[in-house]
Amino acid sequence: MKVYNLLAVAIGLAGAGSAAMIMTPLGKSVPFFVPMIGGLVPLLWLWFRPPANPVHRQALVLAFAGLQGMAIAPIVKATAAAGVLGTALVLTGAVFAGFSAAAFLAPRASLVAFQGPLMGMMLGMFAISILNIFWPTAFAHSIVLYGGLAIFSAFIAVDTQTMIERARCGAGDVAFDALNMFTNVLNIFIRIAEILRNMSN
Repeated sequence: MKVYNLLAVAIGLAGAGSAAMIMTPLGKSVPFFVPMIGGLVPLLWLWFRPPANPVHRQALVLAFAGLQGMAIAPIVKATAAAGVLGTALVLTGAVFAGFSAAAFLAPRASLVAFQGPLMGMMLGMFAISILNIFWPTAFAHSIVLYGGLAIFSAFIAVDTQTMIERARCGAGDVAFDALNMFTNVLNIFIRIAEILRNMSN
């Protein structure tokens, strides 16, 4: 429950960050890539030198969420302008709820083994996205868009069961589990928003 409470706060801060960039002069004075790069600081801190104090780890998660919310402000603004922001948010919530429910209903730890293959797929998708920057093709973009949506959706179910198993073994970490879930939700929202914008056009 603590993981989902922290996740909810992180999503709220991300929304506040986007709103601040869109509705205040902050968006005109701070380029979106600045908070995107700045978000790497708390992220790398958590990965490589995590504080011993769990409150400090949770604060780093919230800092990362707020900065990422600021970074995706252009996406949120474009989605709102297309009139599909509400739909994107609802669909993102539905995907999260659906795959979380699937994890709870599936046999215990039955999805944990898929973590490795999913990580391999994600690395492959990342490589394709890098190549697509230098040699852009519609096919590669579709793989990153739709393949990414499928991968991060599946990660919700896998990460949910992994989180449960770690907690049962006494090795659970609220901050890391909430960070994983937030990253999944953020990537799902970005892709659903783009799909809906493309459909509206």
